[in-house]
Amino acid sequence: ISERDGFDHLYLYQTDGKLLKQITSGNWAVTDFLGFSPKGDKVFFNATKESPLEQHSYAIGLKTLKTTKLTTTKGMHRSQLSHSGLFMIDNYSHATLSREILLNDHQGKTIKTLLTAPNPLIDYQIGETKLVELKADDSTTLFGRLIFPFNFDPGKKYPVVVYVYGGPHAQLV
Repeated sequence: ISERDGFDHLYLYQTDGKLLKQITSGNWAVTDFLGFSPKGDKVFFNATKESPLEQHSYAIGLKTLKTTKLTTTKGMHRSQLSHSGLFMIDNYSHATLSREILLNDHQGKTIKTLLTAPNPLIDYQIGETKLVELKADDSTTLFGRLIFPFNFDPGKKYPVVVYVYGGPHAQLV
């Protein structure tokens, strides 16, 4: 994984260190290298290809560079590939799901749901959360989150807390 083109992407090298080719490219980042298929013809990885607000798992052919998305549910997926390259543990969550852990085959098909965590906030009265998009001076899209108080009244004034993210390459929403 290298950030040589501005985003973390996968590169294929010979064992003597000679660069053969760039495997992934685009205005998104590879976040984890997961491993190889049993035949060694595909690479598995996690990336922010769909959106900086989500992370999914993918496979890409080393010869064809054809990318296949292996996770379909919205959210942040942190997958792990088995040593054999035949199975994946898909551990994910999103704004309305605390955590779900699935056992998938190497093509993304779910074999078994291992865990669906209960919502720990189910008994609490919490306000609405909205995701917003802002444009920076250079037209970069920045994402933000507004968390409103429970029983929010737009006619009232409320104190505001601003928490700044780490940059356009590693946004914290």
